[in-house]
Amino acid sequence: MASNNKPWYLRSVTRWQALQTIPMSRLWVLLLAAFLLFSIPGFYSDIMNHGIYPYAVAFVVAIITGLNAALWVISFARGRLFVVPVLIVLQFCLGPFINLVANGIAHTFHLQTVPSEHGIRFAATCMLFASIASYVAFVTFIRSEGKHSRTVFSEPSFPHWRFARLDSSSTESLSPARRSVAISSMRSRFPTAILLLSSPTSAATDFPPAF
Repeated sequence: MASNNKPWYLRSVTRWQALQTIPMSRLWVLLLAAFLLFSIPGFYSDIMNHGIYPYAVAFVVAIITGLNAALWVISFARGRLFVVPVLIVLQFCLGPFINLVANGIAHTFHLQTVPSEHGIRFAATCMLFASIASYVAFVTFIRSEGKHSRTVFSEPSFPHWRFARLDSSSTESLSPARRSVAISSMRSRFPTAILLLSSPTSAATDFPPAF
């Protein structure tokens, strides 16, 4: 509710709420996967230029394009709506920025162009390794989240999927203060349980299903 009172530009990207609940201890695998996958356009750019990029420049271009993709992911996972237009504008500056950095590195370290045959082979090999590594990272992330989901939805492991029943007949005669104490006591026994107020005639089979 509190988030609805915020200005639109300070709200989270609702379509990516699943990512917003993932801690960085697990999200970094997805960031790595996106980085590796989108580093491929950097090497592809080298191939389109006949493979003449110096090896260091090819790596730098790939790193920038990969970081750009990781920035999109982290912005959706942790940022606010105002970040999206900023990122869109930055995409128009990405090409000139890459050229500026690449030329600066080449001139600073006096790097020479690579023979086309060797450069194309190098870029193609890097594209292959990047694609394989990104696939491994994506699979690792999916398996990790699947394992985490099984833990969350496992009733023995997570008691918050259990339903604690508090008989209304045992509390209706209590004062509001004592009734609050009784409910607090039940919550202390089941910290994350869903507390249901019911009559003593309700059967356990009347509990809502966990799924």
